[in-house]
Amino acid sequence: MTIIIIFIYFSVDEIENLKRETRVLKQIREAIGTPDYSQKVFRKVFTDDINRLLRMEDMWKTRKPPVPLRYEDIENLVTEGNSQLNYTENSNTLKDQRVWSLAENFVVFLDRSAIIYYNVYLKFKIYLYIYTFIYI
Repeated sequence: MTIIIIFIYFSVDEIENLKRETRVLKQIREAIGTPDYSQKVFRKVFTDDINRLLRMEDMWKTRKPPVPLRYEDIENLVTEGNSQLNYTENSNTLKDQRVWSLAENFVVFLDRSAIIYYNVYLKFKIYLYIYTFIYI
C-alpha cells in the first residue's frame, strides 16, 4: 500500500486572503434575511471579485478584462426611470431570446434577493411564533 502525502504551501499573503474571503462570505451568509443582503452579494460578486481578477494581469493579455460594477450607479440608473427598462417590440428576436439590459438584470437580481429575504424572514417569524405558542 502506497501512501501519498501532498503538502500545500501557502504564503502568508495567501492565508490572509483566504481568511478575509472567509470573513466576507460569513458576513454575507449572516446577512440573509436583512435588507442589505442583496447589496452585499452584489458587491462581492460584481465589484470585489472582479477587482481581484483584474489584478491578475496575465489573464487579460489575450482577452478583454471585465468591468467592475457599482451597486449605487446601477441603482441610480434604475431609479431615474432609465429607458433601458422599457422593452420595445421593434426587435426581430423573440421575447425570451433577447439580451437583457444592465438595468433589467439588476431589477431581476433585486427581485430574487427580495424573495430570499422575505422567505427567510417569514420562516423565522413563523418558527418563532410556533415556538412561542408551543413552549411558552
